[in-house]
Amino acid sequence: MSRCYWGDEPARGTLEKPRTCSIVEVQRRLLVMLKISDARALIVATGAVVLAGFRVARKEKRLGFDEMIEVLRSARPVISCEPRAAGKVIGRLLRWIPPRGMGRCMKRSVILLHLWTSENLEVRIHLGAAADPEGKARGHAWLTVNDSELERYCGDSGGWVEICEI
Repeated sequence: MSRCYWGDEPARGTLEKPRTCSIVEVQRRLLVMLKISDARALIVATGAVVLAGFRVARKEKRLGFDEMIEVLRSARPVISCEPRAAGKVIGRLLRWIPPRGMGRCMKRSVILLHLWTSENLEVRIHLGAAADPEGKARGHAWLTVNDSELERYCGDSGGWVEICEI
């Protein structure tokens, strides 16, 4: 049995005790929350996304951006997973997986590019820029893919001016 909270976690120092639930219950709730029908797909996709994050972090330190993208496109991921499951899982794990210091949109784009190209999908990464209200330049990354079912996991341009497509 493990401690689990669903919804808002009580504030530290309160006397409210968490209810206990089994690992099976936690897994069932995760499957419902992510709308994945297969527990195996959830577990495999979680492992694939985390390991891909570590690979991206290692390549980011050693290579320039263009080289990193080409290496990630040509390398097979440590674990191969169903593309839709990876798209769903990455949204939940993005905050905790490496690389640190990389924006959320860039991290999502690079990890999904790495995982999806190994599944014979044609994935393009787009980089855009815009000025924030203070006049500072800001960047954004998003993907395009040749599968309409996966487009909702790619992010979008959101009005950013596209600078390049890789």
